[in-house]
Amino acid sequence: MRCLVVHAHPDPDSFNTALLRRVELGLRSAGHEVDTIDLHQSSFDPCVSEDEHRHYLTLVDDGPDGHLDPVVADHMARVGRAEMLVFVYPTWWSGLPAMMKGWLERVLLPGFAFTLTDRGVRPALTNIRHLVGITTYGSGRLEVTVLGDAGRRTIGRALRLLCHRRCRTTWLAMHRLDTATDAERQAFLDRVERGVTEL
Repeated sequence: MRCLVVHAHPDPDSFNTALLRRVELGLRSAGHEVDTIDLHQSSFDPCVSEDEHRHYLTLVDDGPDGHLDPVVADHMARVGRAEMLVFVYPTWWSGLPAMMKGWLERVLLPGFAFTLTDRGVRPALTNIRHLVGITTYGSGRLEVTVLGDAGRRTIGRALRLLCHRRCRTTWLAMHRLDTATDAERQAFLDRVERGVTEL
């Protein structure tokens, strides 16, 4: 399967980046084709500019081909080739990091990821058959549930609705990262690598 991995963490020595490496290793060992977008290492700009916003409003009619930013156009093409999207990120402020939220806003555009009809939103990412979220939380499972787990809802519900109608979702999460022992962190790294080999 063609997998696009999208990663958001500013520190290349972070536990989250270690997760990314284990994800890539596990997917490749399972025979998947892996393409990675490391948003911080590639200096992706998550902010929608004034020109982009104006262009965004015309995408429904014109399509994304005339998009101003070649980086966004490249990322759109990579999403368009993928069959699986894998998101690796830390949960901050109960949701997606700004970098990843900005990536969703700038790349998954109308006319590409969805179309707007009289009946509402129509999915266009029908090439995506599996969504995977891999994240860490500072809080425990109960606190995350009470706060609504916005990142998981964004990927597992909102984005899921734009994908193939039989798209599957997988969620791998570690709670209380900040107080976890080295053994617990290692166990989660192993669980993630094992988990992605079984997708």
